[in-house]
Amino acid sequence: MYNTPLLSVIIPAYNVEKYISKTLDSIISQTYQNIEILIADDLSKDNTRNIIDSISKTDSRIIVSHNTKNLGKVKTVNNLFKLSKGKYITIHDSDDWSEKDR
Repeated sequence: MYNTPLLSVIIPAYNVEKYISKTLDSIISQTYQNIEILIADDLSKDNTRNIIDSISKTDSRIIVSHNTKNLGKVKTVNNLFKLSKGKYITIHDSDDWSEKDR
């Protein structure tokens, strides 16, 4: 389907219900489309997990791997890294967003 290398975007998320929709939209909307988005909620106390689950149903490139207990950012990133298949990998904070041509 794509002639470009796969890029894995790793997003650890914790208590970011105010930002996660815009974060995911900024990644989904990239001009570079050969991506997989690996995201895990780290047992947030807000609605972050539900928002992620809802958005993940709209794009097959989103791979969800939620934590069953709070592991912290480093362990969450490492777990997502193990699932990644991309030639290139980037870590994206769950409260940041990117311009379309990042």
